[in-house]
Amino acid sequence: MISPIFTYLLQSSICLGVLYAFYHVLLRDLPSFVWNRFYLLAMYAVSLTLPLLSFDVYPVYIENTIQDIITPVSETIIADGVVATQSNFDWFLGIYILTVILFLGRLSYNLWKTIAQIKNANRSIQENYTLVEGNSNDKVYSFFKYLIKPKGTVLHPEVIQHELTHIRQYHSIDLILSEIVKAVLWFNPFVYLSQKAIRINHEYICDDEASKINGRYKYAQLLSDISYKQSNLIYVNNFSYKLKNRIIMLQKIDSLTERKWRYALILPILFFGLHMYAFDTYPVMLNDDNNISTIDTIPEIRHVYEIDTTTIFDYETYEETVEISKRIVGDTIIVFDKETYTETVSIIPRAHDCYVLLWGDRALGQSFAVSPKEVRKMFRNKSIKITPIKKECEKVTSWSGRIIIVPLKADPRVQDISMSNSKLIEGMIKGDGYLESGTKIFIEKFVVNGDIELSGTVLTIE
Repeated sequence: MISPIFTYLLQSSICLGVLYAFYHVLLRDLPSFVWNRFYLLAMYAVSLTLPLLSFDVYPVYIENTIQDIITPVSETIIADGVVATQSNFDWFLGIYILTVILFLGRLSYNLWKTIAQIKNANRSIQENYTLVEGNSNDKVYSFFKYLIKPKGTVLHPEVIQHELTHIRQYHSIDLILSEIVKAVLWFNPFVYLSQKAIRINHEYICDDEASKINGRYKYAQLLSDISYKQSNLIYVNNFSYKLKNRIIMLQKIDSLTERKWRYALILPILFFGLHMYAFDTYPVMLNDDNNISTIDTIPEIRHVYEIDTTTIFDYETYEETVEISKRIVGDTIIVFDKETYTETVSIIPRAHDCYVLLWGDRALGQSFAVSPKEVRKMFRNKSIKITPIKKECEKVTSWSGRIIIVPLKADPRVQDISMSNSKLIEGMIKGDGYLESGTKIFIEKFVVNGDIELSGTVLTIE
């Protein structure tokens, strides 16, 4: 069972990869450094929030004979192979969380070490910043409002202006944020590339400001003469970072300035991302006269049963018997007993007419036949969703249920699902016999908001 956490991390990683590729190909060489800074930070925000968004955009047209689904709370997974899969995901989740803790722990330690170094060093208050005199083997770098320089070194005015730009624009916040994102998406190579892009773009911004003192040519000469050691602190702004790249970029500041239209090309990519992750389906009911009725004007749904049908499935003989009893008006509850491998159908009075269960573009509630191709599509691409179908109904805050696959010549398989984990395991239908004609898929034991029970559905592969 794919954990919602892993699904979210995978989707965030894909978003970050696409957005970084766009930056690398079209924006990296543009001298619009402030715009690039905004883009790189927005890239993090979009990647982390887009998979969490959900907007009702695509209507699903449903016949007005839909019935609600009623059943008790789901149980643990018991199918062969499913328990092992869940155990593997538990291990993966543990490894992931441990690695996140290690990354955040390293960041916290380095921040504490830097703060302690600044606190114990000689400091002098200057206008708009605090000058810190470090050790003789230190390098020039800035950290928030502090400018750290080697002991006994006199700084060039251009160097001071460069570091003041870091301080005024709070570049340290960008670097710390990039470290936090790296801790969350540590397995994604694009998170390391984007962090490097943020750092070098910071230097471009500051070089542009510092070069205004004596001109770009002299500033480029100064950069070429710098011999400070590289800093191993990736969350501070080191003056000697990527000097060669910065000298080259100084020559481009006057070129490519009219190509800012490239930023507009991100809009179709964002729309595609919304389509993939955020745009969702919503039910639209069809009246008897085939006129469309939106979710806010749905008429009373009909839930009338005239026959009480009891279907019994014998796992030993693989035979099914059907008994017809007296007419009863109410809802049908279809339950599959995993202990005895029997299927029972019972009738209860109508209690709730508020919710419909959607599986892809199918609205469930009545038993019907499906093709193997459709079953593959349902398990591969779609998740189950429960949504209210009346304006006065409560918002769905939680739900749970289970799916049971009962083939004719193989063991049943069971998967528990819930609102927090509604993805279906494609492996449930893999193997001999699970997609053959006659296989039944029981959708049962669904509970909405903790106490509203929904009726069961049986899909039969034809």
